[in-house]
Amino acid sequence: MADRKIRRTLLEQWGAALTARALRMSSSHGASAARRFGLRSVGTEAALGFPVLFETTFPVLQNAMREGMAPQLARVQALFHTIAILEDTNLAHRGGLAGLRYAQRAARDFLRAGGANRAGGLDAARSVQRAFVARNLSPGGAADLLAAACWLQRLQPAGEAR
Repeated sequence: MADRKIRRTLLEQWGAALTARALRMSSSHGASAARRFGLRSVGTEAALGFPVLFETTFPVLQNAMREGMAPQLARVQALFHTIAILEDTNLAHRGGLAGLRYAQRAARDFLRAGGANRAGGLDAARSVQRAFVARNLSPGGAADLLAAACWLQRLQPAGEAR
């Protein structure tokens, strides 16, 4: 599959540079939140070959599409799976560790209740979104990984799940 080759190439050709960059102290909000709360930063995630992208976000998106979910619903499903597990430093920056954990719980609850493909799934997702807005929470890291998963999906050769 193209995604495995991309990840392998990323690690082989850029792994050392990504690791060196992750070790340098960044002054970004996300890096500060990662240090403050002991989370994995985006730099570390990159140096590890984007495990959440390649082991969760992209496979969930692919499986949802393979199971016949509409593209919009498949993307919502993948986003919530990502929010549920990612140490999203944007959430931590905006809401502290409590905000991050709240978002992760809300995503897990959404998925346990049937996720995006259930009756009223999009309305339930919008309800979670409104709760995030009310708490000034933005799962920007998860959204970035969803965008990357959509890009990987477009790179898949014809005949592979879309």
